[in-house]
Amino acid sequence: MIVAFRSMLQEAFKGLHGHWLTITGLVVFGSLLNGSFTLVDPLLTRAIIDKGIIGHDVRLFAVLAIATAVLGIGYRVASRLYELFGKKVQNQIAETVILQAVDDCLKVAPYGNDQTRSAGYYVSRIYDEPVSMATSLISGVSAVCVSGTSFVAAMVICVYLSWQITVGLLCIVPLLLYLANHFAPQLNSLVKRTAVEEAEAREVIGGVSQASRTIQIFSLAGHARTLVRQSLGKALALGYDGVKAAKTYDMYSQSLLTVAEVLVFITSGYAVAVGNLTIGGLLAFMNVFWKLISAGRRISLQYSECVAFVSKIHRIHEFGATSRAPVEYEPPQTAVVECDAITVKYDDKLVLGGLDISIGPTERILLTGSNGSGKSTFINLIAQFLTPSDGRMRVISVQQISAALSPFYFLPGSVKDNLQFDGLTRLEKDRCFALAREMGIDDCMNAVSTTALSDGQRKKMQILMALLKDADLYLLDEPLAHLDIASKEAIIRMILRETSGRALCVTMHGDKQFWQLFDRVLHIGGLGAEEQRERDEIRTVV
Repeated sequence: MIVAFRSMLQEAFKGLHGHWLTITGLVVFGSLLNGSFTLVDPLLTRAIIDKGIIGHDVRLFAVLAIATAVLGIGYRVASRLYELFGKKVQNQIAETVILQAVDDCLKVAPYGNDQTRSAGYYVSRIYDEPVSMATSLISGVSAVCVSGTSFVAAMVICVYLSWQITVGLLCIVPLLLYLANHFAPQLNSLVKRTAVEEAEAREVIGGVSQASRTIQIFSLAGHARTLVRQSLGKALALGYDGVKAAKTYDMYSQSLLTVAEVLVFITSGYAVAVGNLTIGGLLAFMNVFWKLISAGRRISLQYSECVAFVSKIHRIHEFGATSRAPVEYEPPQTAVVECDAITVKYDDKLVLGGLDISIGPTERILLTGSNGSGKSTFINLIAQFLTPSDGRMRVISVQQISAALSPFYFLPGSVKDNLQFDGLTRLEKDRCFALAREMGIDDCMNAVSTTALSDGQRKKMQILMALLKDADLYLLDEPLAHLDIASKEAIIRMILRETSGRALCVTMHGDKQFWQLFDRVLHIGGLGAEEQRERDEIRTVV
């Protein structure tokens, strides 16, 4: 148990080194508070009985009674401060870990590394698990330190009052340690597996809620309920097994403590009968013994929370370990993009094969191809959200690139928040409003949420965000999707005008009437290098 607990502390400070001072302060505050009260309170009780009441010293009795009352009130006030301090530390830790998880997610997600995961999974990993971990840290690891101090202080007073009775109680300790070591691996495994299944269940529930209209239109409610029931069943079953194991451990440990209580009643009563213990000593011993039992119970209950903490922080470390380093391509020599025999595979499925493309500093490239041909994959390669499986790629830095990719998600908040409008200069604000007016979305600029925008308005807002960034290369994935026929020509001509003198790469599916506006039209088909080059030559429009 001691070895396992040391491991818990090492894990805590490994991932939370920035909070070690506040965590240590919390533990020291709680330990001093509970330890001192545990030491002083039973001694005051013995003095009140033996010297105040039995000794007929009324003045001493009054002084000690007032001191006991002041001690009790002070302890409760300080305990409240300790609990509030603990909650504040818990919130600080949760905030730090959540923000770190957000940074890790931005490196991991969602395009290249794990396309099978939905938003629900990441919400669980980014928010639920760090909050749960911080709770386990404070209510488990920190609380065990405090309870352990109380336990040691109570044991010291027990030895002081009657070492014979205390020696008998120590026989229980090895059994408690055996129980802790026996149940720890099982609890650890169950907590990890439960966290995994809960993340999966949240992902399924999030997917079902997003697909509500599809479910209603195609009568998929039965299948949706089955999916939710299956995912919940696994998570709830593991949660039940975890509670069962924890409660079984609690039952055995509490039973041992109950045996200890009975032994104390018998031995202390005998000590008073034979004159080895005074009445005041008996009451003081019973006082401190209950503190000892209470601390022991808290430790036994909090130990499972400590084990849970280790499992949870391992999960957080694992999530951080999956984050990828930023893609760093070699800088191109003369072009903004140079691809030599680029190949991309997803799970051994060829998406792009043998692709040879270069984009000049002022060149306007149009990428066409059927659905699933790899147009968006190529755009994400250039944007450096993906790395090729094979081949050589040279691209300018991501700071020099602006992009509107599909799917495109706005940050929660207003339109101006997403445009970082308050940070724009006066000229940039004027240009922003002019472009918005040209696209017919100037009346959307004051929208308090992007969710209020229609699909067409959202698409235009994406284009506006991309054009506002000063870049050397603009990547626009299906910029004419969701737009009415009347808007398409105006939008494409505006894009070409606003990116004049810069490189532009646009993907389209159809809309052939605009192909002649580009320097080159490249057909992406996910084919080998030789066939891809042949198609490029056929579909190139100069």
